[in-house]
Amino acid sequence: MTRPPARLDPPEVRDGQACVRLRLGEEVREASFGCRDTALSANPDAAFVAALPVAMGLASALAIPPGVSPGLLRASWTIQEMLAIWNPALRPLEVSAPPADAGSGPRAGAGRGTAAFFTCGVDSFYTVLQRREQIDAVVFAHGLDLAAEDPKRGLVSATFREAAARLGLEAIELDTDVRTFSDPVCDWERIYTSAALATIGHLLADRFERVLIPATHSYRDLHPTGSHPLLDPLYSSERLRIEHVDAVSRVTKLEYLVGSELAMSSLRVCFQPGGEGLNCGRCPKCVRTMVGLRAIGAAGRCKTLPGEFSLREMSSGKVRTRRSLTFVKENLAAVEARGADPDLAVALRRLVARGARTEAWQKSVLLARSARWAARAKLGGVKRRLGSR
Repeated sequence: MTRPPARLDPPEVRDGQACVRLRLGEEVREASFGCRDTALSANPDAAFVAALPVAMGLASALAIPPGVSPGLLRASWTIQEMLAIWNPALRPLEVSAPPADAGSGPRAGAGRGTAAFFTCGVDSFYTVLQRREQIDAVVFAHGLDLAAEDPKRGLVSATFREAAARLGLEAIELDTDVRTFSDPVCDWERIYTSAALATIGHLLADRFERVLIPATHSYRDLHPTGSHPLLDPLYSSERLRIEHVDAVSRVTKLEYLVGSELAMSSLRVCFQPGGEGLNCGRCPKCVRTMVGLRAIGAAGRCKTLPGEFSLREMSSGKVRTRRSLTFVKENLAAVEARGADPDLAVALRRLVARGARTEAWQKSVLLARSARWAARAKLGGVKRRLGSR
């Protein structure tokens, strides 16, 4: 099926709400961002970052409004190459921009500070505690990891604001429906996480010149994923520097966090909807964190998670992705290094073996899928050459 060209409208900000609008023929797709804590900027960079991966999945070309950063435009081809390799359904497309005004250029902003994305999770708590003196504000967006209308929104918000206050940092909360804009086209974890966070960063560029995105994996265990040390900085502009920081293992981060009373009383790792507490204590993310705490001899230290879990249930669980297998291997290495919990070591070895089989199957599927896409691309090229004769 032929893909239509797409056009990106200039961003709009009204009554604290920023709107990104992407037009594909007669179809219009929108994403909104709202904030009561600070004003959002009608920044063309924000609209371009939000729209680019989605347009790759739907359009043949993308026309953008004036004012997009020249540096971001130059980086956009590399961004597209990376995303297309990670998901062949996304195709690099031509981006057409109006000529820049002679007087336009990077707008300076004296005294703008540094913000860090902060969910009260392991990665973001580690970054905020390690870099406290560098950071002026923490940012959290409802609608990314939990739906904006989730019943525990109030608890999540209160925990975020209390942690920010105890750290002496400004708290900035946003609401967004950007996942209704991106999810039908782009996988959240593999493709779109970085784009969503960078979009928010650019909406806040009147306030901040630097935004920190806490790393998920260490440099030793990098995977194609939506927030990546090679991808995140590419979404920067002349006005806003986006940094992917603290790429160390999850076990290393937990070892640091157990020394913080604030982290151990406010940690939120669970993305399951509803429930009475910050964490359900049963989902893979909760169990993985509980295993990590036990692996470093800190079981029961975190007040927001149960102190115990079933080794049998844990070892019989599923390891669905290479990313998840990485965390299992990190926990196993920590247990084996200490040699103090043989039962946990046995359970983790079983889980690693199961995850390795899943990984091998996934690789075979990806290879077959890539071969099909390559064959289709070759066939399309042949048809174009024959049609031009």
